[in-house]
Formats: sequence, C-alpha cells, structure tokens
Amino acid sequence: MKEKRAKNILPCSIKWMSDLSQIEGDRFDSLPKNQLLQSSPYLRAVSKINNYSIRYGVIDMNGEFAGVCSVLETGLFKNVVHAVMLDQGPIWNEGYGSEADFAAFLHAFRSEFPKRFGRRVRFIPNVKNTAGVRDALREYGFKLQGEAYKTIWLNCSQDESALRTHLKKKWRNSLAKA
Repeated sequence: MKEKRAKNILPCSIKWMSDLSQIEGDRFDSLPKNQLLQSSPYLRAVSKINNYSIRYGVIDMNGEFAGVCSVLETGLFKNVVHAVMLDQGPIWNEGYGSEADFAAFLHAFRSEFPKRFGRRVRFIPNVKNTAGVRDALREYGFKLQGEAYKTIWLNCSQDESALRTHLKKKWRNSLAKA
C-alpha cells in the first residue's frame, strides 16, 4: 500500500530552520486559528525550560505556501537517542489540509525524521480524525493511542455583556461572586 500511495503523493517539502526571519514569522502569525502549542512564544518558553531545540518548518506544496509546523527536539549521544515532538500541527494555509495534503506532509516529515531505533516521535496532528487520516498515520509508522485529541474554539470577540448573557445562570452567578 505504501508504494501505491507514494506514486500518487502530492509534491510536498518542508523547509526547516532554527530561527524565524521576519517573513517566515509573518507567515506563522498570518494563519487562521494558530495553535498555542505551535506558537513561537510557547515553543521558546518550553525549549528554555526543558533544554529542547526548536525547528520551524514552512510547508511547500506544488511550489505554493501550504502551511507551517514547529517541532521540539532533544537528543543524546549525537542524536543516537532522539526525541521529536510535533504537537497540534501542521497549521494549514487556506485551501490546504485535505487528507491528501496530510499524507503528503507525512511523507515529507518521515523523510526528515525516519522511523529508527532510538528515535521517539510524538505527533498530535491538527486534522480531523477520519479513516483516511488514521490510515495515513499507520502507514507512516505512527501508533494511534487513546481517544482523538479535541480542540474547542471559543469566540471571545463579542463584548463582555453579550458573553455574560450566553452563560448559564449558575456560571453567571459564580462570575458575579468572583
């Protein structure tokens, strides 16, 4: 099955860098619904505390900007023991993020971080949990564990009184007491 998919895979590449230039930083910040776990301030804080290095990736598909991802890495003994963490990524540009795009991303990601003895990859993808996505993850050597990760988006763009009105009475009362 892997050979069959590889023939039909979309051209995808990931440009990796350790620092974001202004242009690349603008790309990261411009994407809709950027995840906390993929944000530069969060990554810098976690990397400093845990002595991880950060790699920022710009995803290119068919010569177009398709999205971004960030990984945290750590290694011992010249990366003989190597850990890679990609949480809540990739973040897709508008018009990208289909199952085919995700499979192409996995192909490029595994080219950079092939499965091998001594390497542990933690990957919490930012995609809908569909049968096609699960098949692609298994195909590229990722084990599915536990329940699917869920993200809830809360629109806080309304004014305070409108937000308060939509709360249940019990929550409004608790908020008033606080």
